[in-house]
Amino acid sequence: MLSNGAASYTDRLTNIAANIEANKNRLWPASVSVSDPIQIVCFGPSLRRTWELIDDTYPIVTVSGAHDFLRGRGITPTHHVEFDWRPHKARHVNDPGDTLFWLASCVSPDLVAKVRNPSLWHAEQSLEEIKFIRQRETAAWFVPGGSSAGLRALELFIATGFRNFEIFGMDSSFDDKFGGWAGQHHGPRRADVIELPYAGRKFRTSVPFLMYADQFQHCKRVHGDCIFNLHGDGLLQSMNNKEKSA
Repeated sequence: MLSNGAASYTDRLTNIAANIEANKNRLWPASVSVSDPIQIVCFGPSLRRTWELIDDTYPIVTVSGAHDFLRGRGITPTHHVEFDWRPHKARHVNDPGDTLFWLASCVSPDLVAKVRNPSLWHAEQSLEEIKFIRQRETAAWFVPGGSSAGLRALELFIATGFRNFEIFGMDSSFDDKFGGWAGQHHGPRRADVIELPYAGRKFRTSVPFLMYADQFQHCKRVHGDCIFNLHGDGLLQSMNNKEKSA
């Protein structure tokens, strides 16, 4: 998702400086543990087949295009998380509703300005970026984690006390019918597709998707006290099921 190129690095710093100046609401970690489940809803193609399983009596956290996807089906997410710096992410939110927007300081200021009363948090990226933020906020708190918004949302809500996660649309694979996402995605053209044999099946995936899958496994190892229940059918779900049966 995030490029390491000079242009993206400069754009992230520009976004961070503008957002820190414009918005003073900050998120902080919590010392309490929440026993109730929380639902992390990503925008992978399996969401089209699983969204009706989402329970609106528990918190619902969307990322990427999943917010408007659910709003279009009569479900208002309790939270929306984003940490991708690219400007097209603002186009994924067109009906903010009453959702609480928890946005990384590196996101496009267009997204911050588009929603009501957002709260910011700082994504742990490079040492240079951390230094840049600490020069502006000496007490800044940083959220580590993977390279997708869904993976970073997991770390964010673990830090705020949640331990039981129901995860939708986190597939790490493409779908023959819906492609790489559950609906219209405003980002650049998708990465080159890799056909990967796994557990007697063939999945269409990509280098970024495989990186996300590896990062999810790392998250599980680090947070052994958490429950991660993946819904739907995709490469990541298959990897998780095989690990459970081993």
